[in-house]
Amino acid sequence: MAEEQSDSSTTKNSPAVSVSKVGRMVGALDEIERRVEHLREQASAMEQEKEDLLGALQMLADNRDLLMMNECEQISSFDADATWRQMGTQPPNIFFFA
Repeated sequence: MAEEQSDSSTTKNSPAVSVSKVGRMVGALDEIERRVEHLREQASAMEQEKEDLLGALQMLADNRDLLMMNECEQISSFDADATWRQMGTQPPNIFFFA
């Protein structure tokens, strides 16, 4: 009979313990969900920052390329002018349109 009483008391306490455990698990899962959402927001912000930095780097590369082109054009122009001066003539007034 003592065994029957212990079985019935365990059965009575089990649902209460189970509900308590479920409540803690739900709370833990809610906390995990909040953390995951926060991490997603951080990842999104980092992705945007990455895109901004890549855009800035591309703009710098484009500007560098333009500066190099301008330097080459200046050198070419200087060389052509020097050649015309050495020949003792003026360069023709010809305009080229690309």
